[in-house]
Amino acid sequence: MKKYILLATLFLTPTLVLADETKLAPEFQGETWNSKYKISYDDLNNVLDLMVLDTGLSNRDSMSTNRANIGTKLKASRNKHTGLEANRFYFEAFKTDELKSVFTKIRQSLEQLPTELPLKELKRKEQLAYWLNLYNVTVLEQLINRYPIAKLEDELTDEDSFLNEKLLTVAGHKLSLKQIQDEILFEKFGDKPTVIYGLYQGNIGSPNIRTEAYTGDKVDLQLERNATEFINSNRGVFRHGKNKVRVSQFYEQHAKYFPNFKEDLVKHLSLYLKGEMKTYLLSAKRITADMEDWSITDVYGSMRSYGTSANNNSAAILDSASANSTDSSRDGSGGGVSAFNLALISDQVASRTISFGRFSAEQADMLRKIQDKKTQTGSSVTVTDLSSDDKNDN
Repeated sequence: MKKYILLATLFLTPTLVLADETKLAPEFQGETWNSKYKISYDDLNNVLDLMVLDTGLSNRDSMSTNRANIGTKLKASRNKHTGLEANRFYFEAFKTDELKSVFTKIRQSLEQLPTELPLKELKRKEQLAYWLNLYNVTVLEQLINRYPIAKLEDELTDEDSFLNEKLLTVAGHKLSLKQIQDEILFEKFGDKPTVIYGLYQGNIGSPNIRTEAYTGDKVDLQLERNATEFINSNRGVFRHGKNKVRVSQFYEQHAKYFPNFKEDLVKHLSLYLKGEMKTYLLSAKRITADMEDWSITDVYGSMRSYGTSANNNSAAILDSASANSTDSSRDGSGGGVSAFNLALISDQVASRTISFGRFSAEQADMLRKIQDKKTQTGSSVTVTDLSSDDKNDN
């Protein structure tokens, strides 16, 4: 059911979000405010830097609706208002099992980390960066294995969505992406709604995948930048007629971050909106949370299926993609991207998948000694499945 937002109480203070990390498993509670530990994501940084095309801030241009030339295909379901927005990921490059395994290895390495250092030994922001990176890496891994696929609505919203599968084991607990999204991130970090802008889901209508991993030192700034980009794009906030504004259905999915949804969301959006769109929002008589685009954020695949007019509109995106390619032929197939230095990336990934590979040499040595002591005392980890009953018991 769509939520209609009235502006009568716009200037009220946003409702306090009642997040409570004591509802989580003990392994996911707590922090060490003066912790010196920092997680290294240089392998993930290098892959994202190479594979993500940063399209920059939206200029709110729409795709042309001109008729495609004979012999081309035009999909009527394309959202012309959002089709040129959002960062793109080179899904097309992951054609071999060796390439596909890159994100699997990174995901496995991140899963292993809490067995080397309990999460509570990290600062709060370091933990937030960890959860966001684990979430996004797993989303990319799942989509790479499903590609080619044009639309993600079924993949993201059906009951059998990969978001609902227990794909991960963290600190002995089997977790789904949905649990990370709706339980761990909300209960531990839900006091800041900008957390939702770190949840890339593969479609144009979701927040951006960044060209870098989240880090404890920068996570607040990174989320703020994602929020600014998303809200100031057509897929975030869009003027529809004289008195109506449409906002992303993504906000309806994360309504718990806005307890008094109508007023809290508008208050939140007004903090980031720039220019005349902010005026439209504050004066709109009706606002609906129904703006969506389920198209996958690939580079060439979805573009090719739209024919000449769409290709003309997306020229800037494709030119930038070709410029980043290491293949001088630049035939638009993504082949140049797949020619990246696999050996270098593989070595970097391998260096992080070894025990304590995500810490400095000094910290790794300290953690090995701590683990050796635990082994001598017979400490062990038991894998459990976080069911709804378990959650209610916490």
